[in-house]
Amino acid sequence: MRSRSSIGCGNRKTNNQINCNMEKTMNKVIPINSIAFLWESQARQYPKNGTGITYFKGEFEDNTWVDCLLYYGYDNKLHGILNHYPCEIPPYQKAGSVNIQIRPDRRRKGIATALLDEAIKRFNINLEIQEYTPDGEKFIKKYKRSSRIYKIAHR
Repeated sequence: MRSRSSIGCGNRKTNNQINCNMEKTMNKVIPINSIAFLWESQARQYPKNGTGITYFKGEFEDNTWVDCLLYYGYDNKLHGILNHYPCEIPPYQKAGSVNIQIRPDRRRKGIATALLDEAIKRFNINLEIQEYTPDGEKFIKKYKRSSRIYKIAHR
């Protein structure tokens, strides 16, 4: 079985487009906010090699874009992705939504925290309006309690 993960919900327009608010999976209908996309399907959209946390602007044909923060490890390989949607991309994302994906073998190593800290510094992010997967909800609760950057930004 392949690993799946997503902190937020939704997807950019890619080969795994979702054309409605529900996706049929293994004869079950699953609400879109509980869908998690495969790491491999997300990671292939971005440069494979880099250093540190870098910015990538994902542009669409209609002059909309996604702000992407990419986390590259010491091996210069992509280990994490944070997508921030500054404008609405119907029906996929609401303006201000965020999603985070971490490579399955690199989880619980502070990558999501580092990406979210950087995103809070760069973008106007409201964690209260986000939709979360069950894993994402656990992460955000812990993040809000422990992140110095979050606490400074929300005084």
